Amino acid sequence: MKKHAPLLNLFKIAVIISLAVPLIFAHAAPAECKAAGSVTLEGVITAESSATEVGGAAVSAGGKATKSDGNGRYVVSGLMSGRIIVEIKKPGFENYSESIKVTKGVNSFNVKLRALPGTENCGMIQEDKLETSAGQSYEEMARRSQERRRAYRQGAVSQKVAAAEVRGTNYIAGKVVDMTTGVPISRAKVNIDGEVYFSDAAGEFISRPVARAQAAIRAESPAYNAYESNIKITTGKNKLKILLMPLPENSAAYTGYDKGKIVEYTKFSQQYAGVSGHVRDAKTKEPVNNATVIIANKSAQTNAQGFYTVEGLAMGHADITIIAGSYGVYKGNINLAKVSNLNDVSLSADEKFGAVSGTVVEKETGRPVHGAKIQIGNKIVVSDQYGSFAIKGISYDYYNLTVEQKGYQRIEKALSVNQETITVSVELADEYQTAK
Repeated sequence: MKKHAPLLNLFKIAVIISLAVPLIFAHAAPAECKAAGSVTLEGVITAESSATEVGGAAVSAGGKATKSDGNGRYVVSGLMSGRIIVEIKKPGFENYSESIKVTKGVNSFNVKLRALPGTENCGMIQEDKLETSAGQSYEEMARRSQERRRAYRQGAVSQKVAAAEVRGTNYIAGKVVDMTTGVPISRAKVNIDGEVYFSDAAGEFISRPVARAQAAIRAESPAYNAYESNIKITTGKNKLKILLMPLPENSAAYTGYDKGKIVEYTKFSQQYAGVSGHVRDAKTKEPVNNATVIIANKSAQTNAQGFYTVEGLAMGHADITIIAGSYGVYKGNINLAKVSNLNDVSLSADEKFGAVSGTVVEKETGRPVHGAKIQIGNKIVVSDQYGSFAIKGISYDYYNLTVEQKGYQRIEKALSVNQETITVSVELADEYQTAK
């Protein structure tokens, strides 16, 4: 029997291996069937100097690779949550590499590539790309594109207007003049939705491209009353003539000589009006407390007796708006014919609701920002791939609208919901601009 021992041992070893192998593969199987990640990263790649889209860039993110399309857009799916490395390569540009944190769902990450020395002309504005059929060389188109961008940034108002018209952008061009003499006012400060410009020697100014549907304008200059207004933005050039009224102590106007005769001094005195009254319930006649009364560009709150007073208004016709929670919004027009005016208002308790829609874009490039969180009151939505959003069922009142997205500065602005549909446009600046 002893001579059969080796054979018996071999048989035992074979049995052990045959039992062990299935167990080993049984434990290994789950690793092969591991589910793909549920994270998507998308964004737009542009040239830093020209803000034009960069197509055909090689994108690597979290071990997955793709290329940007003709609009500079890329999408990488199936990533895992956590920190990943994003690498982008494109001939003519510096290689880009950054570590970012991604979470479950869709993450937006836009990238600006810096041109290599000697290749700064590789970015052309859109209208130059359309000139390829005209038989012009690449070098000529790049040169013209650079000249247009330089004229738009640094040139005179007339050059900026011409460059802006070629670019096909929406902007505001205007002139600031003395109301009494018609003489242009130089170095007048013009504030357009927070962007400040100064009029030139001819009283003219021009804004940067405007993406909003309307803009708040304020113009001021020493020795003049300030000008404030809201204007709607249309396609292309929006012309605006701003008339500034001299302050009373500077109201004497001298217009020079006319056919050898001296034109007499003309004195102007600006009178201001005030409005006061009560806001009451239309049915019960009870006072409405804490209602917001807006007349022209000034506002006030009603007290416990529903009484309000608004001072410092220019005489003439003015719009009046009253917002009072569940009472909705009252709109009307009053004639400020006297220095002191009385205006009582009755409100109906029919609660009204409005909708707020708009777009979220990058401040520098105007590109849509996808995945931004927009909040009004307790309602929250996220912008889509076009940067658009809509929030419905918002009761008439004052709110703070907040917009947040990773990599951008947080935006918070006051918003008055006082009609059925309100459109807003939000520009997000890069987060690095806040670092000091």
